[in-house]
Amino acid sequence: MAAANRLVAKGESQRATAIYMRWYAVPGNAPLRAAALTGLAKADPAKAKDLILPTLSANDPRLHDAAIAAAREVYGRDVSGALARLLPRLNPGPKVFVLRALDASAERQIISAAGDPEEMVRLAALERLGQIGSAASIPVLFQAAATGSAGAQKTAVAALARIPDPGAALPSRNWPARATPSPAPRP
Repeated sequence: MAAANRLVAKGESQRATAIYMRWYAVPGNAPLRAAALTGLAKADPAKAKDLILPTLSANDPRLHDAAIAAAREVYGRDVSGALARLLPRLNPGPKVFVLRALDASAERQIISAAGDPEEMVRLAALERLGQIGSAASIPVLFQAAATGSAGAQKTAVAALARIPDPGAALPSRNWPARATPSPAPRP
């Protein structure tokens, strides 16, 4: 791997790419494959781009981290949009990794993931909304805080307490009145 990294540093990307691709193809060695993908992202971004989705689809979290790192290298400032487009095609575990990597430009997709059938995806989405969310996230967070599972309630309340958008605090003043169920009509 070090030889390929030196080749990239010398500007010999084509030779480095061949080495990275050989190492990436070694089955059963996730750390080696992860390192190869990370190096490939620097040597040949187009080839690495083609491997990001299959790597995220693998059943190994070490490869998921490498795929996120490769996506950051390949897509640069557009990484959040590129990863958000992959969300519908991912299994729950990789979705969690991707959600944690998204920025505010993908808030709409994160809000959508807050309704995912899988609890771990919903929790990751709620947590991320607390980190990058705006006023648009407030209704989803309030809904989860009021009616979600115990884990979703705890995560949503924590997210509401730390949501970064200054405008997000305004709707919360009226929330308790809206979240409290109306008394049942008397017969």
